[in-house]
Amino acid sequence: MNVKLSFSSYMITEEEVIKALNSLIYSAVKRVNTDLDGLFLIDKFLDSIKWQGHEIERGRRYGLQCVLIQAISRRFMHVATLFGLDVDGEENYEQAIKSIASYGKIYNPELSGWAWLHYRFVRVDLCISAPEFSEAHCINERTLRRYQTHAISRLTDLLIEQESQARLIAGI
Repeated sequence: MNVKLSFSSYMITEEEVIKALNSLIYSAVKRVNTDLDGLFLIDKFLDSIKWQGHEIERGRRYGLQCVLIQAISRRFMHVATLFGLDVDGEENYEQAIKSIASYGKIYNPELSGWAWLHYRFVRVDLCISAPEFSEAHCINERTLRRYQTHAISRLTDLLIEQESQARLIAGI
């Protein structure tokens, strides 16, 4: 099921979320604009950091990246906490692989999906590949792709909820 929400000139869909997520890991490649560039959440974020005098397109790109990273990080930490797991955002590669292995012992698709999004799109500095994650997590790559699809669907829902709430509060 492809969840989507339309706000006049743009739509929040899983396809748009995937495009935006890919820009987090492929920043050297020419960035593809997405419908998520028009999120009111980005306006709120840029206002909160008092973004001024800079190229607006660059600011919106930065804002979208921050919104995505915050959403993934917070949800991952929330789900991990439900299972009594501690998330260390400063871990090195070896520690991350050990953490991924420990998350795999929980056998929970929700935790696995958010963990993968976290290591794939937030902790890009560690360069953990799908085969490395799958091996440490004791799953095959096909299962990892299913977990990713599930987590991206959840992330899309979360962005829709956050955007709707932000607009409701602002009276838009």
